[in-house]
Amino acid sequence: MRPAVQRSRGRPPVTFAGGLTDLAHGRTSVVSGTPVVDVVTQLGYPVYVLTILGVLKVPGAIALVIPRFPRLKEWAYAGIMFELTGAAASEVFVGNSPSDIATPLILATLAIASWALRPASRRGMAKLVREQPARFGAGVDRYSLTA
Repeated sequence: MRPAVQRSRGRPPVTFAGGLTDLAHGRTSVVSGTPVVDVVTQLGYPVYVLTILGVLKVPGAIALVIPRFPRLKEWAYAGIMFELTGAAASEVFVGNSPSDIATPLILATLAIASWALRPASRRGMAKLVREQPARFGAGVDRYSLTA
C-alpha cells in the first residue's frame, strides 16, 4: 500500500509556471512566425529545427506539470537546460549582442529556479538514490563488482 503523498503548498506555482512557459514556447516553436524563423536562420540553423524543438517541448512541459514521474521530470529539466544553454552559446558564436545572449540565460535561470524550488513530492530521484544507493551504482566498485 502506498503512503499518502503530502502536498507542498508554497512552491508548486513556480514549477507549474515553468511547465506552462515551456509549453507555450513549444507551441511557438511548432507554429512559428517570421520573427522566430529569422532568429533561427540568423543563428545558422535550418527552419525545421523549430518543429523538432516544438514537438519535443510539448511532452516535456506536460511532464513538468503532471504529478509523479520524477525521472521524467529530471529529463524534461535537462532538455530545457540543453536547449537554453545551447541557444546562448549559439548567440555567442555568431557574435550577437549581450542582450540576445542574456535572454536564453535568463530563461535558463528561471528553469533552474523551477527545478530547485519544486515541491518535495517531486524530488523523487534524489530520494530514491539516498534510500537505495546500490540500485543506482553508489557504493559499488565497478571493476570488481563488489560492494
